[in-house]
Amino acid sequence: MRPEKNSETSFPDHPESASRARDEVREWLGADHPAYENVRLAVSELVTDAVLHAGGEPGDSSLTLRLLALGDLLRIEVVDQGCPMASPESSLLSERGRGLVLVGLLSGGTWGCRSLERGRTVWCEIPAIPRDPFPGLEDFFDPPKSLGLPEVGGPAFPS
Repeated sequence: MRPEKNSETSFPDHPESASRARDEVREWLGADHPAYENVRLAVSELVTDAVLHAGGEPGDSSLTLRLLALGDLLRIEVVDQGCPMASPESSLLSERGRGLVLVGLLSGGTWGCRSLERGRTVWCEIPAIPRDPFPGLEDFFDPPKSLGLPEVGGPAFPS
């Protein structure tokens, strides 16, 4: 499948690159796109991971962010000169290491790592139209009128 829209940008392996990468997502996708927040978060996590594990002193090498629109998927690739990736061992209680867990959740498990001659590519694919992670939740916040609950701003909830 040929990409419908793509972007490729290089950044130094410096902590501020995550912010610049988020700006690149806004330019590429637009803040009004339904998957904008998911893509922005995934890009932030992947770029931060690349900066942390690129090896050497910050700013010594660069990383590349590729953004591809492929039908109903948005593919994110971050290429860095870091070591091949070890399997992420993280728990929700640990101080670090939750970034790839988040990427896994955002991508529905469609992510991976490819070792290169020098470095690696970490990628994920995010649905262009995000599915509702909590179907039926709107019913919880908007109960049927038959329950007889007072409306917000009514006598039980003064404005």
